[in-house]
Amino acid sequence: MTRKQLLRFVKLRNKSDFPSNFQFLLDAEHAGFQPDDLGTAQRFTVDGFIGYQWNVPTKEGTARMVEFGRRLYVQGEPGSDEMFELMNTATLIADEKAA
Repeated sequence: MTRKQLLRFVKLRNKSDFPSNFQFLLDAEHAGFQPDDLGTAQRFTVDGFIGYQWNVPTKEGTARMVEFGRRLYVQGEPGSDEMFELMNTATLIADEKAA
């Protein structure tokens, strides 16, 4: 997977009116990769709200992606700084696999 494919996926997901797990699969395939290519998600909490983070292997290196509040963010992309500052207060939920 390339970073460009990942960013296309994020754009599709964030525009989706139907943010289900099935749509997640369709959006990944539309962006040109399989959902398993994202790697394993880690669950976290911030002020009682649950989110997910991935360290996504790309051809350009590892990209950090977060899903929080029904939106996806990729570290280093416009509009993501505030989300990743918030991640500094996150608590990972250990030994619990993401759904």
